[in-house]
Amino acid sequence: MSAVRSRPTPLKSRNGLIVFKTIGLFYFMHFVYIIYSAEYDKYYIGESVNPAERTEQHKTGFYKNASTSFAKDWELKLILNLNNRSEALLVEKHIKSMKSKVFIRNLIENTSFLSQFKEIILKKYQVVIN
Repeated sequence: MSAVRSRPTPLKSRNGLIVFKTIGLFYFMHFVYIIYSAEYDKYYIGESVNPAERTEQHKTGFYKNASTSFAKDWELKLILNLNNRSEALLVEKHIKSMKSKVFIRNLIENTSFLSQFKEIILKKYQVVIN
């Protein structure tokens, strides 16, 4: 049995979140984000419904024992838009599995590299990155 994917339409925007409704269910878009600390020359890859707010939480040490609490200068470098959390987790895991600053920098700085990455994700996981 094959599933048909359709893009839901936004209902309202509240606190920076866009709420979608599809077939009676609430649908939250999810994002994979990459932040960077210049002080420590470290990248962090995460997923969230609100990457800007989540970046502020990283900066302020909102989660005291988080792996990012050592730095306060996190800067949002890249946001990838996905349909749902499960897709975001797949993409996040894929990026983390590369274990490479060069790979992450290319995603951020090289648009053709990013386009190729999106094609690879589509072929490997059947996930569209918008």
